[in-house]
Amino acid sequence: MTNRNIEDKLIILYVLSKIKSGLTREQIALIVLSNIQLSYFDLQFLIDELISEGLMVESNQQKTAPEYTLTPAGAELLTGLSYRVSSYLIEMIDEYIKNNQDKILRESVIDAYYHKTAPNHYQVHLLLMENKIKVMEINLDTPDAEQAAAICEKWRHQTQRMYAGMIDALISDYS
Repeated sequence: MTNRNIEDKLIILYVLSKIKSGLTREQIALIVLSNIQLSYFDLQFLIDELISEGLMVESNQQKTAPEYTLTPAGAELLTGLSYRVSSYLIEMIDEYIKNNQDKILRESVIDAYYHKTAPNHYQVHLLLMENKIKVMEINLDTPDAEQAAAICEKWRHQTQRMYAGMIDALISDYS
């Protein structure tokens, strides 16, 4: 693992430690990507690694988008290695959270991710939430990772248009 990956993981753990309640993937992305140069997909990969390493945990208690929190092992690692994250970056993140905490916790959540369920089967999960209320959730199966990634990318960029189109299709009279 590169020093950059270690620092990026520590930043994710730091964000979780600063906001005591759980955060969705989109909320984590909003904070982290506003403060460091990292691709959205690399961030999602790092989150998955942190989960598999037992440093953060996913919970879905409210039947909404999964939220992620720091584990005791993650907090301990963060304490032991916090010197590896520049103080300037910590200050930037602290300032961002201070200025945007209400926005982070109240805004729309658009979540899109996928995982392999079997050979040639990828489960795609698409979610739209407004103020912690699930507006739309779609789960579908695709035959390959490229198609799953394309669906997730399109959902992230055209959520409102797709939502409006789907509602229109569902309520239109097909006589």
